[in-house]
Order: sequence, then C-alpha cells, then structure tokens
Amino acid sequence: MPFRLREKEVRVKVTLRQVEIFEGDERVALHARDVSRGGHRILENAHLPPNSRAYRENIPQYVLSQAKSLSPELHSLLDDLFQEDALGHLRRAQGLIRTARQEVVRTGAAVAVPHIAQAIDHMRRFQTIRVAACTRFLDQLRLQVSGSPDRDVVRQPGNPMLRKTEANASLPPLQLQEIR
Repeated sequence: MPFRLREKEVRVKVTLRQVEIFEGDERVALHARDVSRGGHRILENAHLPPNSRAYRENIPQYVLSQAKSLSPELHSLLDDLFQEDALGHLRRAQGLIRTARQEVVRTGAAVAVPHIAQAIDHMRRFQTIRVAACTRFLDQLRLQVSGSPDRDVVRQPGNPMLRKTEANASLPPLQLQEIR
C-alpha cells in the first residue's frame, strides 16, 4: 500500500491471484498475491517514502563495504544474502560483521582472515548461515590454535614449588622453619 495512504481508510479486494487497494473509487495499488504459506513479503519500492527507499538502497551497500574490508569471503556471502532479500538479512549481516571484527581484534588480521574464510565455508557447506554458528566455529578454531604444542607452558626442572614430578623427585624436601 502506498505510504501516502497510511492511517487512511481504504478498501481491499483480495482474489485468488491478486490484491487490489482502492481509495474511494480509484484503484491505487495492484499486487500479485503470495499464496504460499511462507509469509514472504511483497514490497513495492514505489510505495515507500523517499527516506525509506534511500535506507533500503544505502544500508546494504555500507554493510557490504565493511565486509569487503574484513574478508573477501564475507563480502561474497553477504552479497549472496542481499541478492535474496536485503532487509530480511540485514541484521544477520550486521551480526556476522560484528563477529568477524571481534575475531580480527582478538587474533589479528593474519590469523583471523583464514579463520573467517573457514567459518564461512563451514556455514555454506551445512547451509547454516547464522551468527551463532559462525561464533561457535571461530571459537573452535581459536581453541585449536591456542592448544598447539608451541604454546605449552614449559616448567623449569628443580622448582620446589611444584608437586612431585620426575625433575624434582630427587631433590630433598624443603625445610620449613617455625616462627615464634
């Protein structure tokens, strides 16, 4: 329905294939009817106010430019999502960008960009394009990297503060003095 008719009384004629909207005796809009039970929106850009049209056109472009600066794979994924439904996927896209940006801050761009690419590949493979799935996968990758052998703590032999280990088993017990 055109925005200029908002809060006005109109007549609506619904048939099997189309929806007609009348203001008085004049037909002001004619839409094809979506008979599927998916709850899909049918939106005419011509019926939106100018500021809403500008929002629909500019916000996805801004999100895509942010994605491009973070990862080419993320840009490609969001571009595909926006081809389907720009406003329907906008919040998800913003969440994915936030998650990717947090990963870059935590691990640095050199580590984060391949991790983001792996997470996107994983989401595409299992068709679960969700912020939570991306976050879980990035957390798993971060744990794999932090659990690598080159990052293990190396304890020096002979440390009397450690419990019985092979290195300090042969050392005499620590003598404690009583203070009065």
